[in-house]
Amino acid sequence: MKISGTSMAAPQVTGLLACILEAYPNLTPTQAKNFLIQNCTTNNMYDVGNATSYNTPYSLVGGNNRIIYNPYNVATDGYISNGLSVTNGAITLS
Repeated sequence: MKISGTSMAAPQVTGLLACILEAYPNLTPTQAKNFLIQNCTTNNMYDVGNATSYNTPYSLVGGNNRIIYNPYNVATDGYISNGLSVTNGAITLS
């Protein structure tokens, strides 16, 4: 059975889109979509190239060969407020 992975892809893309809209709150839906597409890496996944091969584990079944890139995934150490700080990506109460 071929499983597309949309149950994990959808929340990842939605979360990244929330970060993008926090940084650029005036983006239109089209601009946000274009930002996501333009910041993807391409042709990194192996694909047998057969758009109808549902039984081949290495077929993207005609899907785009893109991996989303998250420019906001770098943790920065520092102080937030009210005794909260970030160290190695973990928020702690000081």
